[in-house]
Amino acid sequence: MNRPADSSAETQPQLEEAPDPAEELRRTVRRLESELAGRIELEKTLEEIELRFRNVVEGSIQGILVHRDWKPVFVNPACARMFGYRSCEEMLATGDLDTHIAAYDRDRVRDYARRRLTGDVPPTEYEFDGVTKNGRTLRLRNTVKMVQWAGQSACQCIFIDVSESKRRLEALEQSQARLAALFDNMPLK
Repeated sequence: MNRPADSSAETQPQLEEAPDPAEELRRTVRRLESELAGRIELEKTLEEIELRFRNVVEGSIQGILVHRDWKPVFVNPACARMFGYRSCEEMLATGDLDTHIAAYDRDRVRDYARRRLTGDVPPTEYEFDGVTKNGRTLRLRNTVKMVQWAGQSACQCIFIDVSESKRRLEALEQSQARLAALFDNMPLK
């Protein structure tokens, strides 16, 4: 006798095995470990970038100052020294830039800052006379740009003290004028 094939096995739904909770946990742990390793590597990279940036800024011979609403929020050591302060914190504690700009240049420098904040395009490089903590005047070349600082707009200034260069140029011009006067007053034969 021929028996018909058992069709009940074909028609019965296949039961899937329930996932092994331990294996599921192992996969999750491996995924989390991988993500954590990636984050740790990212943090190390960010720390290296921050260290390089800090070394550049703190080691610069140019003074760097960031201000918001005419109040300094950051100065580098070169800027503090340039203005006669022993530390960055001491200069930041002054709380106002007016004391660092010669009275006769204040309106012009403030106007540039005001115009920059309103979207106008004032000079991004200019010179002005700065005033040190002890009242000495120094000639500064300033390069300015707007930056984001702690999530808000701020003004970044990079100063180069050009006082000595200006004095040398003036001395050279005076010397040239004296030589020209001597030459002009020489008797012709």
